[in-house]
Amino acid sequence: EGRIPFVPVIVEDKKSIELGPGVKVEFHRVPHREEEGFQTHGIVIRGKERSIFFLPDHDFYDKTLEWQKMKTLRQWFKHLSVDIVMIDATFYTKQEVAGRRKDASCIPHPSLQESLELLGKRQVDDPEIIFIHLNHTNTVINDATKQAEVKALGWQIGEQGQVFEI
Repeated sequence: EGRIPFVPVIVEDKKSIELGPGVKVEFHRVPHREEEGFQTHGIVIRGKERSIFFLPDHDFYDKTLEWQKMKTLRQWFKHLSVDIVMIDATFYTKQEVAGRRKDASCIPHPSLQESLELLGKRQVDDPEIIFIHLNHTNTVINDATKQAEVKALGWQIGEQGQVFEI
C-alpha cells in the first residue's frame, strides 16, 4: 500500500531503460576492480530537458577510454551527448596516500589533477563537469587555492546536497 514494487532488471551495456515519463537511464560499463567479480558502470540519466553522466568510480583514463573506444574525455562526453558530467575525483594527487601504500600509482582512481591535465580549460561546447567522490584525504576539500584553480578552468567541485533539474 503506497509503495512502488521493486522489480530487478538485468541491464545491458549502453542500453536505455525508461524509469518513467521522460526519464531514461543507460549504463556504460567501465573498468574498476574487475578482479573482485563485480561490474562497474557510469550511468547516463536523461530527462526531458537535460542529461547527466554519473561516473563516480573507474580505474584509469587510458583503460576507460579504450573500453569506450574513444580517444579523449571530450570525445566520449560529446558522444554521450550529456549536459553535466559528475566524475570521480577521489584524490587530488596520488601523493596523498603515498605513505600508506608502496606504489600509490596503481590505486584504481584517476586523480583530480590528472583530470584537470586531460581536460584543461573548459571550452564552449563542453558539458558542465563536477568533480565528486572526494576521499577525506583529497586536499582540494579544504584548500581555497586549489578550489579556485578548478573554478578558473571552468569546472566545479561537487557539494553534498546538490540538486539538478533535468
